[in-house]
Amino acid sequence: MHESLLAIDIPCQTISHQSDTGGWEMVSRPPHPRLRNYVVGDYCGWTETGSVFTARREVATAMSALILNFGSPYLVADPGQPITKAGIYGSFAAGLSDVSAIAQSLGPALALQVNFTPAGAYAFYGCAMSGLTNQVIAFESLLGADANRLVDKLHTQTRWEDRFAILDNAIWERISKTAPVSKSVAWAFHELRRTDGAMPIGQLSDKLGCSPRRLIAEFQDQIGLAPKKIARIMRFERVMQQTEKCETICWGEIALECGYYDQSHFIRDFTAFSGITPQEFLAMRLPGNGGLAYNQ
Repeated sequence: MHESLLAIDIPCQTISHQSDTGGWEMVSRPPHPRLRNYVVGDYCGWTETGSVFTARREVATAMSALILNFGSPYLVADPGQPITKAGIYGSFAAGLSDVSAIAQSLGPALALQVNFTPAGAYAFYGCAMSGLTNQVIAFESLLGADANRLVDKLHTQTRWEDRFAILDNAIWERISKTAPVSKSVAWAFHELRRTDGAMPIGQLSDKLGCSPRRLIAEFQDQIGLAPKKIARIMRFERVMQQTEKCETICWGEIALECGYYDQSHFIRDFTAFSGITPQEFLAMRLPGNGGLAYNQ
């Protein structure tokens, strides 16, 4: 039998927003410490009510999102596709993406999001991540009946604290039974993350004693994108992190700090990974870290 994680007391944080047309609330907490190599940031549960449900733009990211849905279905377009080509999903997973995607609740929302590291997604889903790149897939298509059982178990709980504890153990149980990413891929990804994508790919392969071609093939299979593309996305992610810290945003300073060699280089990558310009980004930010509104 697999050993369950011991429950630990991890405080939750709550932020909310109200307007004339409705409101939303997000409750978050970090995963169990033993999952730190598999989950990025916090678990996030949210509710959204009202008469208008905001379509949100999800930018490119070097992580894999899982949405466990207990409320209304979501209209979701595959990354890079317009909202007119969106599908309707309950709970769904997304692989790594190098373009933005669009998602919108079709009614009152109640859901929970987990952001997996590529290693976490590879172990949790037990499949090559190349098949999930720039894709949105129904959760049950990946885990079958286990997916429905987990969603139902989480839905029956009334407290986010209890849902998060159940999720800790569900993730731990699955990743403990599946093969991890290779040591070379794990090390190379860690070095890219440590340097915010600044480590040259040739230097990574030299230290591993393998050819760049072999490293690229392993990354595409187990991570979902080539290491050079991952490095560019990580640099863009650092830009996103900087925007969350600044009340007044100076794009030139952020671009320089994040390693872009000139303004055109910065704008080219920003537009490629977000689908919008830096100025459009400022206009579309929702209050209270509520994400990016999607304007057709």
